[in-house]
Amino acid sequence: MMPEILDLETISERLERVERQNRRMKQIWLITWALAILAVGSTLGATFSAASAAQGKKEVSPFEKYLHSGANELAVRKIRFDMSALRQSIPFQKGIGFPTIEGISDDGKLIIQVEVLSSQLPRTIDARKEALNEAVGVAMSGYVDAFGPVPVSDFDKTTRIAFFDDETLLKSTVAAPLDPVIATYENKELTFH
Repeated sequence: MMPEILDLETISERLERVERQNRRMKQIWLITWALAILAVGSTLGATFSAASAAQGKKEVSPFEKYLHSGANELAVRKIRFDMSALRQSIPFQKGIGFPTIEGISDDGKLIIQVEVLSSQLPRTIDARKEALNEAVGVAMSGYVDAFGPVPVSDFDKTTRIAFFDDETLLKSTVAAPLDPVIATYENKELTFH
């Protein structure tokens, strides 16, 4: 039996397919880790939330219950390291990275940050808006996976998404600070800055 002879175009197509599959596997692995982290956090958070409710304390934010946990410090740092390494190894698509939870705002909203590279974003306003809204959809999907099936209105009321331009941050200095947030999504509205 004679081996198959491939031309450069066929080899290139196969390599591209393998690269896409590798990127997808990295994304799946990342999501699996994130879900594991959130499962531990939600279990601990529910315990603390029940204890706080029993004491009659007022809950400021629906995410407050997740702030105080007895998680192992080394385990948390290992997971943060793994997540950071994965974030840096997954390429941006259309100039947009993937959403990450950065904290809770003073008004109790979950702050979600999406890193972007402005030079790689679509050029037209409509195409840019569509790409950023796709990232909002990814964030919403992650929210549902992390916090359970909730109405879209809960997501809109309890989150703020900031699109953070890495390139602007790199241009910023102490003497001339620049705001790296190029857009925000809050209360169903995408606003460009």
